[in-house]
Amino acid sequence: MLKPLSVLLVVAFLFGPTRALAQADEIQVYDGSLAPRGTLNLTLHSNFTPRGVKAPAFPGAVVADKSFNGVPEFALGVTDWFEAGLYLPLYSRDKQTGFGLDGFKLRALFAVPKADDRRFFYGANFELSYNARRWDPSRVTSEIRPIVGWHLKPVDIIVNPIVDTSYDGFGNAVLIRGLRALPPLPLSIGPGASAVRRSRPRRPAVEHRSGHRGRPDERIRWADAQADPRPRSAFLQENAVTPDTWIAVDDYIARLLVPADPALDAAQEASRAAGLPAISVSAAQGKFLHLLARIQGARRILEIGTLGAYSTIWLARALPPGGRLITLEYDPKHAAVARANLARAGLSEVVEVRVGRAIDALPSLADGTPFDLVFIDADKPSTADYFAWALKLSRRGTVIVTDNVIRDGKVIDPQGDESAEAMRAFLAALATERRVSATAVQTVGAKGYDGFAIALVE
Repeated sequence: MLKPLSVLLVVAFLFGPTRALAQADEIQVYDGSLAPRGTLNLTLHSNFTPRGVKAPAFPGAVVADKSFNGVPEFALGVTDWFEAGLYLPLYSRDKQTGFGLDGFKLRALFAVPKADDRRFFYGANFELSYNARRWDPSRVTSEIRPIVGWHLKPVDIIVNPIVDTSYDGFGNAVLIRGLRALPPLPLSIGPGASAVRRSRPRRPAVEHRSGHRGRPDERIRWADAQADPRPRSAFLQENAVTPDTWIAVDDYIARLLVPADPALDAAQEASRAAGLPAISVSAAQGKFLHLLARIQGARRILEIGTLGAYSTIWLARALPPGGRLITLEYDPKHAAVARANLARAGLSEVVEVRVGRAIDALPSLADGTPFDLVFIDADKPSTADYFAWALKLSRRGTVIVTDNVIRDGKVIDPQGDESAEAMRAFLAALATERRVSATAVQTVGAKGYDGFAIALVE
């Protein structure tokens, strides 16, 4: 028989710092306290970010700026050392995607009995999450959080390191520091004070990108890096560089240098709604292509691989009056979404979308005027063939850009997958091609660890 339900309402309105890096979530520090055996607690977590990042961390992601998110947490004391929990449903609302359900979490919290009464206490918290696509690109993620602490009146010292991973490979595991020094403030409401004193008070988050679970304060505060008086090396030594760092920096760059654009934002949203894979270039990469086309003075651009036309819009906007862009797309569904996105951006008269296998369509372009810039971002096994055709369709001075050539570093792995093997073959061919001067650059950011090759036809 369960004891009377105890309810704790925690509402956190985020007023600091004034600029959050991305989607906010709460800081939750575990001190080993458990609900008494047979007691069911309900805690409502709510956050509001009045000012945050305006660009999504990935296509279709919840955007932090003026966003709200929350979740009811159910916690059941099973024994004096084990508490079972359920976060259901995770929900959020932002200006771009509106209200939506973001998934749920299962939680298992283990701690030494009567942790509240011990000077030294320890335990571990385990969470398994099922995420909506708008919250995290990985459907299933998990968190393991050891709990080690000392009740040292008048403060508690609590260490909560975190191992956070998504289930597309344990190589994505990230160890995040979690040291806390907090005043011991018990919380209680309803019958039985001990029923709800199970962790330190939930504090408002500071900075957090959309699509990650909890612990926003444990992400690196890159917005503070500029004002940090210490040498840059000291800042980096204290804040280990992880994939989350790459994404935070990408958000920072986009916020400063890539203004929000209704047509581009709508293209990403339409692509997400149509179920297209989230593999378009990032905002910063799109603007890089745009600037490269302008520097080149390109009047004719060829794009191999259209997807939802996000990169196409960036490139087409770089064309001067009378300029033309031809983009090749294999999938008719993708092409339909791309045409709609181009029409919304007012570029239907500038861009021609051709549907079918690119390797079949490329010969039909051989009788036309050479292209000034070629962007290759299609099926990776055919990259070397696409590059060979790009050369045939070029002139002296043409720039050829090929995306995704590093493949998470697998390009140097002899046992890499088919795409990595194709990129290795392409780069080997590029090295021996005397008609071009070329290099390749590694990149990290919202799109992970990859890179591009750039070649100038001589």
